[in-house]
Amino acid sequence: MDKLAIFMFRNLKTSQVVVSKSPNIIGNNALANQIANNAIKPLLRRQDMWAPLVVVHGFDKLPHLTSKDHKNVPSDGSEQHDLHTRLYKMITAKLPDPLTLVRNFDLMSEQDYLRLPLDQKRKFEMNMIEPKLDQLCRCFLYLNNSKIDYKLDLYWGNVDFSSQIPISKLTWPQNISHHKLDLVRGNIITNPELKTASKIKL
Repeated sequence: MDKLAIFMFRNLKTSQVVVSKSPNIIGNNALANQIANNAIKPLLRRQDMWAPLVVVHGFDKLPHLTSKDHKNVPSDGSEQHDLHTRLYKMITAKLPDPLTLVRNFDLMSEQDYLRLPLDQKRKFEMNMIEPKLDQLCRCFLYLNNSKIDYKLDLYWGNVDFSSQIPISKLTWPQNISHHKLDLVRGNIITNPELKTASKIKL
């Protein structure tokens, strides 16, 4: 059974995203601390308000994980845990502030953003799906540039994101494989290979 995975969940109303090492996020309000603005932090109380966005899987199936410069280093399994911990730390980093996102992705002019009413600014800031996927993709690219040998699987609630991230036009590196999440009622994962996800309580 693959015990290591990273779960990204989206809020069905606000499009906010939280990242967890566990498939069970309801009641774990500490996950909301991944969101910088206290005014828009979500509550993780309602089971019907959250659904899986993507699951990063395959850490435990790696036979070994080595630097390309040290191909014969033996593995005791700790490298897989190190990759899991390292990637989790990277992807749970807070997103840049909204104005920085506007500049980075050329979403609108700074003046247009600053003229938005407060409720529209908050709606813009809460829409985290594409910025978080862009962040995840950049994490993989960073690891690849660090000459780390690994392959991982992404299981998608929406396979449209498996080819290109619209906000940045980034494409996923070749060492990342893509699969479809099998969901019951939109949020219960039933993929047999995702053993740790089979008991998700959403």
